[in-house]
Amino acid sequence: MESDQTQPLHSPPQTLITPSPALSQTSTVFESTPKPPRQRATFARLASVDDGRYTAIKNNEDDITEATPYNDDHDTQHSQSYGLGISVIKDGRMDSAPNTAGLKNGFGISTHEVPLWSPKSAMKPSAYSSQASLPQHTAYEPEIQRLRNRRSFADSLRMVYDDFGPTDSCAAHQHFHHSRRNWLSVTILVLAIYSTIMSGIFLILALRGPRYNWIRKGGRMTPYSADMLTAFFAKTIELSFATVFVSFLGQVLSRRAFMKNQGRGITLAEMDMRSWVMQPGTMITHFEALKSSILSLLGILSLVAAVVAMLYTTASESLVQPILRYGPWEHGSMQGLVKTIWANPTYLGVNCGTPIAVKEDEIAGNTCLQIQYAAHSYYNYQRYVSDWATVSKNGNGSSDSSYRPKGFAMIFENTTVTAPWIDLENSDVTANSKQHQRIINNVTLALPHAGVPGAAWDEVNHILQPEDLDGMGVYELRASVPSPAVNVLCALMTEEELDPIVYTKWTNYSSVDLANNTLNVTDWPTGAPLAFYQPGTEVNGTWLNKTVVDDIFEWGEKYQTSPPVFPKVPVAYNTLMNHTGVYGRKAVYLLGRDATNNFALCSIKVFSTPFCSTEYNASLVGASLEAKCDDSREVDLTKNMRYIDSLSNATSGSATINKDWPYIGTELFNSLSLNAGINDGQASNARLLGELILTKEALQPDRPSIAEALAVLASSTLLMSWQDAPFTQFWNYTATTLSPGQYQRFNATLRAQEYASGGSGAKATHTFYIVLFAIFILNIICLCYFISQNGLITDFSEPLNLFSLAVNSPPSNLMAGSCAGGPKGQQYRAAWFVNAAGEHLFMENKDDNREVGDEQQVPGPGHRMQHLSPISPMRSAFEKMSRRKSWL
Repeated sequence: MESDQTQPLHSPPQTLITPSPALSQTSTVFESTPKPPRQRATFARLASVDDGRYTAIKNNEDDITEATPYNDDHDTQHSQSYGLGISVIKDGRMDSAPNTAGLKNGFGISTHEVPLWSPKSAMKPSAYSSQASLPQHTAYEPEIQRLRNRRSFADSLRMVYDDFGPTDSCAAHQHFHHSRRNWLSVTILVLAIYSTIMSGIFLILALRGPRYNWIRKGGRMTPYSADMLTAFFAKTIELSFATVFVSFLGQVLSRRAFMKNQGRGITLAEMDMRSWVMQPGTMITHFEALKSSILSLLGILSLVAAVVAMLYTTASESLVQPILRYGPWEHGSMQGLVKTIWANPTYLGVNCGTPIAVKEDEIAGNTCLQIQYAAHSYYNYQRYVSDWATVSKNGNGSSDSSYRPKGFAMIFENTTVTAPWIDLENSDVTANSKQHQRIINNVTLALPHAGVPGAAWDEVNHILQPEDLDGMGVYELRASVPSPAVNVLCALMTEEELDPIVYTKWTNYSSVDLANNTLNVTDWPTGAPLAFYQPGTEVNGTWLNKTVVDDIFEWGEKYQTSPPVFPKVPVAYNTLMNHTGVYGRKAVYLLGRDATNNFALCSIKVFSTPFCSTEYNASLVGASLEAKCDDSREVDLTKNMRYIDSLSNATSGSATINKDWPYIGTELFNSLSLNAGINDGQASNARLLGELILTKEALQPDRPSIAEALAVLASSTLLMSWQDAPFTQFWNYTATTLSPGQYQRFNATLRAQEYASGGSGAKATHTFYIVLFAIFILNIICLCYFISQNGLITDFSEPLNLFSLAVNSPPSNLMAGSCAGGPKGQQYRAAWFVNAAGEHLFMENKDDNREVGDEQQVPGPGHRMQHLSPISPMRSAFEKMSRRKSWL
């Protein structure tokens, strides 16, 4: 029993069994009722795998029976194999019934009374499942049961095909052609138009890189909203493109499948191309299909579409999505608010923050200014000295002014000011000392116009500030405005050479008895001791007290300038200021002394220069303000931005010296204790200045000179004095202050970091331009194709449509063996066509060498097909499609 059960299914039976009368009676149940013949010319059967035991055959009629087991005596001329286990015999009957008379079961019981035909239940689906009920003899007669199962399968398959007639049972219930007004045609066309327009817009945005100054915090659109909208539109373009291209691919392939006259057809590999776009990973998993179609024009387009569809969102994020990016230098004009003249001490005093009112203290403003001067100047000076400490420690200092540390200042609490040394041709210590036969220390420090940052912040100029861009904004501004500058000229002198300008050195004056050379330090600041003194600049004044340095400092009648007067000679490491003179003098003067008898007499004067521009760089973490005074043209700029370039006849030199600043300068140096030498105060600031006095005909490489130090100390007052001052060299108003102020235009060049498309400019992003361009071109191709077609046809490359077509199509020899593991090799490259039988469409391969369409049918009498019109709308459309040609 066990050996019978494990016997191979296809092993030949040990004994042929002759059917009993009961078997004959049972078999007649299936043959007693005649069926009307049914035409099924459309479907030819394929050869089954013959195991040498049974052959199923079939003719054009529906009269089908089982054949006898195959042996050498069987008349093979009367049978013909068509596959699927169904045989056709010329007379429609079996040659003989199988003889089972001598067959015994495992228990020695004869089986001649067991019917060989399967019951009708075998034709039900349950008959093929493990739950199907089996005849009572199955467990005992495995060989007979195997015969029954095979016959039951053949009989079931026969009945299924008998009940199916393509022209009757599978006439198409919908036309394969859809007009332009069909909802599907309209939808695809709308998607194609949308994808084309939007991809074109994205390409233009990427190429042109427009800037969006309205994308900012509190603006019409925030950066977050811009990112979200860009990502949304990029995704819709990607999805619509994938939909449109897959539809385009399906239309091309489906139309080509109809074109039997052209002979190209479509292949399985080409039908797999749609999955490249929808599931790019199939290009790897279906690599054999990829190899079979990649070299065709349609394959190349599909591969490009798959790649660019994958990368489109990334490309749009890199090139279209607004990011903070520097734009080009833009030249134009700006407006700045002007409130006062340059270096207006009254305006500065009124606007100095102090809780003491003027009615309580008349000099409250001056007191506040001195504190402010001291605070700013000491901070700037300390940073400047620290820079020199680093230079001295590193030993990399220089005597050339071009390579010495620049001036430093701080304004608006977070803005670093850089001040360059200018007029270097007049700052050569060696040359000047040889010319005047004494050591001359002459320097000029230029500072930026402090009103430029205020103009940049003004909303009238529409410049995005860093805080408008969530703290990430940055911009660079180059303003063509005059720059304030401070000149410090120091000459090394002896005590005897100072006698004409030192009060306690004066003798033999008839109007004043100074025999005791006494000095009232209390009265000196009031000017009482010098009430007799009338400088040449005053009415009835005289040009007295000539000195050896008149030509150096431009004193005397020749220069229409009176020399200063100091109260006494300072002791070592002390400094004195002169407080003599009335309005109209050009400079303030300082007299200092080192540890020996070397005295330095210095003049400090302020003027404006047209040979500089002001550059302002703003960011949230800090800003910088710098005077640009070189003559070289920046490669980024289309125009040089010096003030002299905007106004060719701008004033320069001594004509621009500011005569209001000496009042500010006097308060400045008083606040810095530089006049403490009148009391021999030994101020630390004065001591350091005494140590910086030049005693050699060259700048020392390890420390600043006294002139450089005084220029840095005075720089903070220049920034304060020019903060609300004009952006020109002239004053066009009658009042010295304007309330609330007047706007004044000036030329400027701006490069701002704003949200813009076009990418960051990195070379790595340039490849994504190809992606945007390819998507746009493919969209145009698809749109033109859909416009040129008169509607759509059913896309037979879609899985649902392809399945419906395939299961209603005849089997093909070419696809033998593909039912389990899928197609391979030549099966991917075989050409397939859509054919028609009446209004039934099916798939066939051109290599099957069978013509099973309508032209091969011979309708039988009474068959339903004779009522079909030979020129039905579907048939007419099919004929038109089959005669067309495709270049894709």
